[in-house]
Amino acid sequence: MILNLHKTCDTNALYLHSVDFGSHGKGGSGFGSLYRNSKNNTDPLLNLLRKSDIEKCLIDNGFSLMYSIIYRSEDIDRNNIAPSWSDYSDIDLSSKVVFFIGGIK
Repeated sequence: MILNLHKTCDTNALYLHSVDFGSHGKGGSGFGSLYRNSKNNTDPLLNLLRKSDIEKCLIDNGFSLMYSIIYRSEDIDRNNIAPSWSDYSDIDLSSKVVFFIGGIK
């Protein structure tokens, strides 16, 4: 889908993209039990991508990334995080809403 978006953009295009990484029912309004469960054993309809994953996806599909602004974050406790989430940074895991701003490469 992102690659198709890139194809429709003018070379001078800018994008503003907002992602809500909240759990949306998995463990309440916060990340709750989301990170206590294995990343591989959660609801397939749940967004399991984190901030760094979205940044990589944008760049890999021909977009530049000028800014990724964390609009809302939530404290996390590394002691309650399943091993499958451990490769993510604290920023990735705590970012709840992020605005991505960039253009076309």
